[in-house]
Amino acid sequence: MKVKFWGVRGSIPTPGPDTVKYGGNTTCIEVRLDDGR
Repeated sequence: MKVKFWGVRGSIPTPGPDTVKYGGNTTCIEVRLDDGR
């Protein structure tokens, strides 16, 4: 199992033009099993 945390910038949200592509308000978590799901 692999776990990735995307958009982690500490404890303060950073919305704005510099974070539009990946977001600045919330953290995204990706979980993948060994079989690719």
